[in-house]
Amino acid sequence: MPRSSRILLLAAIAVFLTAAAAPAAQASYKAPCRPDGGPTCIFWNGKVPAGGVGDGDTLTVN
Repeated sequence: MPRSSRILLLAAIAVFLTAAAAPAAQASYKAPCRPDGGPTCIFWNGKVPAGGVGDGDTLTVN
């Protein structure tokens, strides 16, 4: 096997292992609903793009 092919193969394996080891993104988390404790709520993170607000109670979130 030529040297350039081995380098390309090793690079492809390294990229695959790096992608496979990356943790999954967490879009939600649990925390108390109120500062003084109380029930636990699920919060979601997202970004509202420019123009993403519809009629005031509708949001487009990425």
